Amino acid sequence: MILQCSLKAMVDATRTMSETDFRAEMRRVPLPTLVVHGTADRSVPVHFGRLAAKLIPGCRYEEYEGAPHGLPLTHPDRLTQDLLSFVS
Repeated sequence: MILQCSLKAMVDATRTMSETDFRAEMRRVPLPTLVVHGTADRSVPVHFGRLAAKLIPGCRYEEYEGAPHGLPLTHPDRLTQDLLSFVS
């Protein structure tokens, strides 16, 4: 997907995601939440997934050992099972 956007859009999106502090909002998420993160994600290091899960009240956290960014493409079966388990 990143190759389909302009360099400016990529830089602006990366800057926005890395410089915006959502911690206060995350503490107020009122809905059941599932965070799934791969330990080999180079785009968003795993410590961000762990932090998100700690900040969101009652969050369920699933960590995929050795998994990269883009879990729907690399781990579709496991992700589907985790999503189905979460919603049921």
